Amino acid sequence: RDLQVTSARQDPLNVGNTIFVTQNAAKSNVPGLEIETLFQVTEHLRLSAAYAYLDAKIDDFVYVPGPVSVDINGAPIPRSPKHSFAVGASYVAQWGAGDLQFAVDIDWKDKYVNELETRLDPTGVVANVPVDARTLINLNAAYSWASWEVSAYVRNLSN
Repeated sequence: RDLQVTSARQDPLNVGNTIFVTQNAAKSNVPGLEIETLFQVTEHLRLSAAYAYLDAKIDDFVYVPGPVSVDINGAPIPRSPKHSFAVGASYVAQWGAGDLQFAVDIDWKDKYVNELETRLDPTGVVANVPVDARTLINLNAAYSWASWEVSAYVRNLSN
C-alpha cells in the first residue's frame, strides 16, 4: 500500500533533459524474510551474519509516462534486491590504556531495478534500469581510551 514510484523520463518541453516524476501505485506486495545472528566466539572475537529475501512486486499500477499509459503489474519494485547477505568479524583487545579494535564486513546485494524509465517513443515504453549485483568490503581499525577514539577505515575496498 501507499507505494510511490519515481521514474526518470525525458522532458517533453526540453528534449535532452531528464525529469523525475513520482506517482502513486495502487497496490504492492513485499513478502520477505530476514535472518540475523551474532556469535561472541571468544571474549575478543565477534562474528555476525545476516540474510534477507524480498519478493517485492507492483500489483496494481498503470504508469502514465506521457500520452500513453502502460500497465506494469507484476514489475519489481525499484531498489529491492531479491537476495542480500552480510557477514562481519570484529576483534577487540585491551592495549595500553585503551582498546584496540579491528573489523571487517562484507555486504552483498543481488541485482535489482534502480528505477523505471520511459523512452520518448509512440508507445511510451517503460524500461527497468538494472543495477548489477555488487559486493562491498569495508575495513575499520580503531583505538579508544577514556572518552577519545581514533579510527581509520576503508569503505568499498574492492573498488
